[in-house]
Amino acid sequence: MRALLINAGLFFFVMIIGYSSVLGIKWVMSEPMVVKGDFSLHREASSKKVLFYGTDWCPICEKTRTYFKARKVDYDELNPEKDEQVMTNYLLTESKGYPVIIIGNTMIYGFNVDEVESALKENGLI
Repeated sequence: MRALLINAGLFFFVMIIGYSSVLGIKWVMSEPMVVKGDFSLHREASSKKVLFYGTDWCPICEKTRTYFKARKVDYDELNPEKDEQVMTNYLLTESKGYPVIIIGNTMIYGFNVDEVESALKENGLI
């Protein structure tokens, strides 16, 4: 009986982990969300029109940096892991990951070239 309970517990544990993984992959593979609004709170630390929340270890953040540098876009990167106030502001974005890009009145969750270019053009930055 004890072995049956242990096996049943392991089965449910594996099922929960597996389902969570599927949800995580679904979120990562989905299109980034784009939100329009007033993001002036996030600009308190920067006067630049383009900023993004990112980390040193995030490969998508590195793609974002490379993209901005290649197009000579003037931006500020805010790293929530290095500054407590930045972390407080990042948490207000309700993001599940990095990067979170703010261009003018557009917030983009994740990195999508079409969305970023559209926001840059809308703000006269490219």
